[in-house]
Amino acid sequence: MGLPRRFEIHADASGVAVIFPRMVRPPRRSERVGGQVTETLTVITPAEALGYLQAVAPSSLTPEGLRLIAAQSAVETAHWKAMHNWNFGNVTPYSDSEDWITQGVRNMRYDAFPNGLKGAKAMMDWLSRHGALDPASRGDYAGYMQALQNGCYLGCIGNTDPSDGHTIGQSDYDTYGANLGAIAESLRGVTPVPPGFFSAHPTLKMGLKILGGVAAALGAAVGGGYVASRV
Repeated sequence: MGLPRRFEIHADASGVAVIFPRMVRPPRRSERVGGQVTETLTVITPAEALGYLQAVAPSSLTPEGLRLIAAQSAVETAHWKAMHNWNFGNVTPYSDSEDWITQGVRNMRYDAFPNGLKGAKAMMDWLSRHGALDPASRGDYAGYMQALQNGCYLGCIGNTDPSDGHTIGQSDYDTYGANLGAIAESLRGVTPVPPGFFSAHPTLKMGLKILGGVAAALGAAVGGGYVASRV
């Protein structure tokens, strides 16, 4: 008749058969198949955004570098008012195991993350892999943009943008990076708030939202808008 399905036979060190309960394991990460998930706005303040990015940044990243990376995130997410599913940089999936959303952009998939730390880390990891953290820390805006371009952050120059069919050119990168400096400067007076801080101090969030609105207005005045990036 055999064993019930909940048991299995293994041999011990001496070769004697031993009955063990069958272990049911979850799928390995490599076996997991991701898919499209519900899009959720994950709106945060500039102080919270800086806090999340700071929490996942390497210790070598300078405050200036943190502000530059946050400025890029602000461009990607309309100053975190149009951030979906904690995707700080509009990064796209590397494999079929990742959950994704479209943000209403045709032919595009963007990573969906379960929380802010994972989303911030995904952006920081991409920048690290493509050599963007060192120029960010030095305040080298040209070097930072070159690292983004070398990594085809907006798509490789000469390729077709799948979202609208235009040919990606140098002007795409020039326009994208034109106002990062001004946006980063507008964040100079913003103190990073550690992740989870507002859960314990909810009454403080309103004041920081007001300050964030001032920073966003300044960013908009110098042309910092929402960009759905193509990584």
